[in-house]
Amino acid sequence: MSGDGRHREPEREERSGDQREDGEEVGAHPETAIQRYTLVVNGNLTILYTEDETGMITAHIPEVPGAVSCGSTIEEAREMVLDALQELLAFRAEQSATATVVSRETISFAISA
Repeated sequence: MSGDGRHREPEREERSGDQREDGEEVGAHPETAIQRYTLVVNGNLTILYTEDETGMITAHIPEVPGAVSCGSTIEEAREMVLDALQELLAFRAEQSATATVVSRETISFAISA
């Protein structure tokens, strides 16, 4: 872990011997080797709670589009939105792992509070 709260762990995935649709062997060339990183950023997320006209509490996490759920109480809505967040992130990680990379770009960014 670096001093800025970020942690990066390389996960090398070897796929030598697999073939792409065009018949070329994956892993035959160094540039086709897949290397994934897990980036853990320690920080805070916000849960916003709203109440609709029926009394149901909706909870959403604005920093993570799609992380939304509801419950009959704030406690239930919180539990449900945290479960939704966990499922959403697992789904996105799975989708990312199976995606075919057509291009790669390195960007610089800063996170400020």
